[in-house]
Amino acid sequence: MTGPFLDKPSDWKDIFDRFPTRWFLWIVFLYPIWNLLKQDRLAAEDRTDIKAAKRGLVVLFVGVLFAGLLSAAATYLAVNIVGASIEIPKYLFISMGIVVNLFVQWTAAMNGRKDYSTFSIGGLFFTGVLIVWWFTPNLPMIVLGALFMAAGIWLQNVEMRRTHQGWAAHFTTLVMLVIFAGVTSLIYFLAGLIPVISPAMPWIQQFVYSAVYSGRLFIGAVLGLMVAFAGGNYVSTALMPPSIAGGVSLAGSRTDDDISHKFDVNSQYDAMAYSIMVLYPIAAALWYFVVLF
Repeated sequence: MTGPFLDKPSDWKDIFDRFPTRWFLWIVFLYPIWNLLKQDRLAAEDRTDIKAAKRGLVVLFVGVLFAGLLSAAATYLAVNIVGASIEIPKYLFISMGIVVNLFVQWTAAMNGRKDYSTFSIGGLFFTGVLIVWWFTPNLPMIVLGALFMAAGIWLQNVEMRRTHQGWAAHFTTLVMLVIFAGVTSLIYFLAGLIPVISPAMPWIQQFVYSAVYSGRLFIGAVLGLMVAFAGGNYVSTALMPPSIAGGVSLAGSRTDDDISHKFDVNSQYDAMAYSIMVLYPIAAALWYFVVLF
């Protein structure tokens, strides 16, 4: 397969003519990361973090995805109501969405029981993924998004070290990546063995064969993630089992802080989220390696 890594459609018609598999998968994989972050915060009994994170992400998505519409509306109001002959740039709303989200996520991470996961995932990483996804193939914006993603991955690693998760978290990450790669490749290979469609086949059979063959990357990636998710949950729970009520696993020693229990964290959620975050740069690197060589 050749062409750009993120096959962003040029218009709505292009989505139906050529389904943007990789572009769609790029944003879909944020959903399981968000669920892991929610599980982490719920088990830590920090529900306010989830509410704050949701608000920040809503502002981020609105500011980035609807920047053009907001810019046009603001310009119209400025010209026709205020009487100013100026054009409100769309990057103003993009910047506002990014800054507000980062501020909200940082506040959520610092309030209550300090946990950098909210800022690293909902703040830095989600911002980077959204920028790369929406502004491809704008190279400066892709570089900016990649920097945000790298910062989020780094900070999530810092959080896992801070809470003494050690080798168990990275082993969970490795297991999930291996499972994902294996299942995705297997399904892609098996779907590629579908026989050539002939006019003699019933139309429903032709449709199914065509859908499975053309969507084998998408199907393999989704099923691969589901299996990796299940495997990662099993491994991480075995290595970092819940040790106190509420499903909170003990990472580190209780003697580090017996009053606030700052090292009582949901290790399995951090590790599983980290593995999916790391999958993004690995997939991009492999894609460009295959295309170049």
